Amino acid sequence: MLGLINTRPTWNDDDDHWASNLRFELNNVEVMDAPLQILSLTDSVNVGNQLFSWLSVVNSKKSTGHLIFTSPSSVKALGKHLIYFDNIKKRFTNPSEDHNQIIKSLVTGINERRIKAATIGIGTKKQLKELINNLIPIESNSKNLFFNELVFVKDNADTLSFLQSHQNKFTNENLLVFEGEGNKPTLVNGLRAHTKEIISLSLYIRRHQRLPDLVSFYHKVISKNTLTKDAIDFNKQVFLLLSSSSIANLAKKELKKQKVMLNSLVVLSHHDRIIEVMKEECHDLTFSKIISLSPKLIADEVKKRLV
Repeated sequence: MLGLINTRPTWNDDDDHWASNLRFELNNVEVMDAPLQILSLTDSVNVGNQLFSWLSVVNSKKSTGHLIFTSPSSVKALGKHLIYFDNIKKRFTNPSEDHNQIIKSLVTGINERRIKAATIGIGTKKQLKELINNLIPIESNSKNLFFNELVFVKDNADTLSFLQSHQNKFTNENLLVFEGEGNKPTLVNGLRAHTKEIISLSLYIRRHQRLPDLVSFYHKVISKNTLTKDAIDFNKQVFLLLSSSSIANLAKKELKKQKVMLNSLVVLSHHDRIIEVMKEECHDLTFSKIISLSPKLIADEVKKRLV
């Protein structure tokens, strides 16, 4: 039997539809959901105040600005904050006028082509499209232009590749970078010398998690009643799904604690940098690389081993 350990971060306040879709696609594979980070929102009032202030500057001065999303989680976090503002409007007679105007200001700026967007990678771009289609009622023509002009990196996207490809595209622009609390300042510092003004806004917080006990998972996947060695040997029958370099580093520490033989796993990821991080610990690891973290693409790659 094949198994997959899913270490992708999850949110603290809702069902993980992505993980559910992955389980659906891998209906004949044993899946362990083992998120190594739990995500939660930062203070929505503070986010709303800063976001409205930035939008007001761009709209009042008739200038142009880019919203830069650093990850799919930053897009999802913005969506959660926008829903919070909308719920306040429904619950209270006199909600904050600033927060009440945020979506309206976004729509106005995008329709007038003064607010554009950039995403680090293609997965973040896909998440942004979903947010726009579901929450922000933009005119059809403006929406098409917005997506066509969206700046992103297609392959092996990370902060450095984004800066190398696009740092000169934001001259004389106002930039608002959406990120997680504690993000390295590489992106913001790299863009600062090439733009008019840049502000970073933390939309969510990460809380590290322990990896669940893997012995019981071993027994589900491997047809043996007991471990034959002091270390856990998955015999290339288990995929380890990694979504970022930080998750890879956490995974290495957690797997070492449980005495898992790293070269008995098949590391599944979408980025060369993650592969490099894992190779620092174990040079003879087996890897499977995919284009993006789509549940369908992940399942297709895993199922190749079923043949």
